[in-house]
Amino acid sequence: MGKYFGTDGFRGEAGIELTEEHAFRIGRYLGYYLNKIEKSDKSEVCLDVDGEKINTQMKKLGAIVGDFAEIGCGSVLNPGTIVGRNTTVYPLVSVRGMRKSNCIVKSQSICINKQSTR
Repeated sequence: MGKYFGTDGFRGEAGIELTEEHAFRIGRYLGYYLNKIEKSDKSEVCLDVDGEKINTQMKKLGAIVGDFAEIGCGSVLNPGTIVGRNTTVYPLVSVRGMRKSNCIVKSQSICINKQSTR
């Protein structure tokens, strides 16, 4: 990694075209660097469930997804998100926090009960 990155940013000759190999190395390094930053955070992940903070005692936590939940294409479940059982998340929605069971998440602020749609 030191060959391409240092205190002055990306190293190489000026005016030379960026190749696929350079792009791959940049991506690989950024993944390594960002993962290193995340691991250096010593705080534990806390979940907010119905207004109550729950300490997971974990330094990393992705999302918790209930049985039969459907997550739309291109949706993002932010770290610590809880999606309840039989819940549907529309495509391209960024979700954070807790989403109850049997609902449809249309956006971050719109979540309707599935029984009311029938």
